[in-house]
Amino acid sequence: MTTTPAPAPVLSGRDINIAAFATRALLERLIDETGVAFADWTALTAVEGAGGAGLARSALVARQSAALQVEAATVEHGIDTLLAQGLVSEDAGTLVLTAAGEAVFRPVQAATQELVADLYRDFPPEDLAITQRTLAEVTRRANLRLAR
Repeated sequence: MTTTPAPAPVLSGRDINIAAFATRALLERLIDETGVAFADWTALTAVEGAGGAGLARSALVARQSAALQVEAATVEHGIDTLLAQGLVSEDAGTLVLTAAGEAVFRPVQAATQELVADLYRDFPPEDLAITQRTLAEVTRRANLRLAR
């Protein structure tokens, strides 16, 4: 008697969403204490990532709108909120992190790095690289469909 091997598990959008929601919930626990909303936090992260040179407001709006699939006005409102909170400043259309923004950002960044290291600790780097490429391609394909 021969047996048929069980089919290999298939990665689905559900799997990706469950992982995304679980990791987002962990991140939101960290940022909740800052008083910054999740979408605004991603904007703050982008400004911080630009370094001392800052990030053009228009570039941030385009980037966040595309990444979060939201209207530009929503991103503009988030930037205005960060400005009002004193976490970023704007000069000639360029956003930079303020000292207050650094003080809020750094502890959460450190905690996030620890969290990511813990979540990914047992995965071989090759597996993580394949996963990153796969998710980037899924995102690209989904964005192409959204643009139709």
